[in-house]
Amino acid sequence: MDQQSLAYLLERMCDERTRETTPGRAQKKTMVHLFGILFAKEIEECDGTPTRTAREVALKAGLSAGHATEINNGRLLAEYVTVDERSILKWRA
Repeated sequence: MDQQSLAYLLERMCDERTRETTPGRAQKKTMVHLFGILFAKEIEECDGTPTRTAREVALKAGLSAGHATEINNGRLLAEYVTVDERSILKWRA
């Protein structure tokens, strides 16, 4: 999966679940972490380093470069967490 496809999915995940309120911003951060968890392998397989890929994906999704840290946090958590099957089915392209 390329960076543009990952950016599209990240943008979709954030747009569908967040609003410009305090709970919405917290939900957005949660969705960015979930994105990192779900797509850890794809992020690592993109050209460049995972950190650079996360930054590029965040920017292409219309988020700030600071969200790359949150994507990477999720990517690193992927090794330790199990995601509910419903989440996987909803967000896997």
